[in-house]
Amino acid sequence: MRLVLTWMLILSTTAASAFAGTPDKSDAKKDAKAVSASTETRPPAKPVEPVSEAAAATDASSSSASMERELQQLKDLLLEQSRELESQRSILREQNAKIDALEKRYQIAPTDSAVVSAPRGEGAAIAGAAPQEDSSQKIGKLETEVGNSSKTVEAIKKSNPFTFGGDVRFRVEPFWGGPVATVAGQSVNPLEQVRTRVRLRFNADAKINDQLSGGFSVASGDINDPISTNQTLSAYYTRKFFLLDRFFIKYNPSFFKPFTLTVGKFAYPFYRTEMTWDNDLNPEGAAQMLAFGVHTPILKKITVVGFELPFNNVAGNATNGGSGANVRRVNSSFVYGGQLGTNWEFTPAWKAAAYIAFYDYHRADSIALALNAPNTPQQLGNIFRLGGSTVQNVFATVPTGAVTTTLPGGVPTFSTTFTPGGPVQFASKFGLLDVILRNDFKTGWDRFPAVLLFDYVQNTRACGNVSSLPANAVLSNGLPGYSVSVPSGGLFTPPASVTCNSRQKHGYWVEARVGRTQERGDWTLAYTFLRIEREAVMGAFNFSDIRQSSNVANHRAEVFYQAHRNVLLEFTGLFGRPLGTSERFLKRLQMDIVYKF
Repeated sequence: MRLVLTWMLILSTTAASAFAGTPDKSDAKKDAKAVSASTETRPPAKPVEPVSEAAAATDASSSSASMERELQQLKDLLLEQSRELESQRSILREQNAKIDALEKRYQIAPTDSAVVSAPRGEGAAIAGAAPQEDSSQKIGKLETEVGNSSKTVEAIKKSNPFTFGGDVRFRVEPFWGGPVATVAGQSVNPLEQVRTRVRLRFNADAKINDQLSGGFSVASGDINDPISTNQTLSAYYTRKFFLLDRFFIKYNPSFFKPFTLTVGKFAYPFYRTEMTWDNDLNPEGAAQMLAFGVHTPILKKITVVGFELPFNNVAGNATNGGSGANVRRVNSSFVYGGQLGTNWEFTPAWKAAAYIAFYDYHRADSIALALNAPNTPQQLGNIFRLGGSTVQNVFATVPTGAVTTTLPGGVPTFSTTFTPGGPVQFASKFGLLDVILRNDFKTGWDRFPAVLLFDYVQNTRACGNVSSLPANAVLSNGLPGYSVSVPSGGLFTPPASVTCNSRQKHGYWVEARVGRTQERGDWTLAYTFLRIEREAVMGAFNFSDIRQSSNVANHRAEVFYQAHRNVLLEFTGLFGRPLGTSERFLKRLQMDIVYKF
């Protein structure tokens, strides 16, 4: 109809213009008579010049230009209306797509289309109020279905509050390099080894109510090794251990939400790097946390954490200094400490977090006893053998005698005997001050955020036990085993003793990381350098994959690729050697495939 009216308007305008330019016949006759009469009564005059063709053309072109302008305005109006119609069609198509997606998601039986599609081309129109009412009814129905589904999900959660997950990792790990030695005239070749390892972890978490939550985890690994969940594929196809790795309860009171209490065996409640605590270790005991949001332009959050982490209860006996009435006395060993954390936002693209923590090892010498224990626990004293790390802290050991041995090549020598499970302690006490600064940057690419992290640790009690050692104690870098000495006139010569250097108490960690592993196709690249002096950390609980736990410089390069939503490919290269030596770097590669469920 609008198109018909438009063309009628054009025709009427054209007709009016045509009639306005055509003279009436009667008027022409009158004009002719008037001219004749005038000719008879007047003398002849100069004839009137006819109107020029140019002037007539000018009038015609002016009229034509006016028509063209009007036509162009009508065309613009029609074009604008066509665009508006197409925009409305696009909106309707989007609404249809959303409704179809909701139908599929909530499995609603399809109904008649809520939108009447308008035909394309000129004169197309959108259906009126009836389709809009149908669309509103359909959306209301979907909202009702969503509400019912939410109620069903909540009911299921209340009846079964557990959520489950875990992962499986398969690793191929070659080693080569390391020390080259000569014993009794024979060369000892560098390490060459390729081993295959697996890791299996299963987690179950539960939200009991708004204040209580908890869970447990089981994992593969060696029962004597607290810093690894790896299981080497060896031992003639025997069955592998699957052990309780976590069990905990969290309490977050509704009347004071900033506070959280955690008890049991749980994930770290504080922020740390593997320079001080290995990723696979889960501490035991209790932890308290206060976390406050801060509404300032830069400072955003303050966190305070306290923890009490017992790691051993041992009865006194002859091997750990107990005597007389103290033989049956039970000594408890703890890590006490706390951490203060702050979160900052300097710009929208730069966030930072700073942490300062102190770890106080109370009666840490029981760890030395466990590292020196025999393969089976002693019933008296409850000494459990602790493995998993090449501890390089200085040990003080009391020798129990001298024997003559024969090394390869038939060369006799003398050795000091250190009985496994015999008296042994650390030359240092351990009070670790740990300072961490983490920076997170937005690079402009969502898939490639950047992280720059620094960690510094200092043992404030390095060599703190030296003054109380027995007179006949022998110091050694790491557990001595058998300390070989040179015969002198056929008589036993005690081995030369090392010293504990209280200046060797610092550790440094620098880490740079770019990328993420959240969606399929994501990449992460990372590099870490660490330098740990001999007495800087407790060597039984830190990074298990480096060359040795302390007195070491180590490089780590990492590449991660998210091959699928729940499949991660990892490559890690570790290159390390002891401090102050020209020993070859021990090179260790880890090629992993991780499946998460």
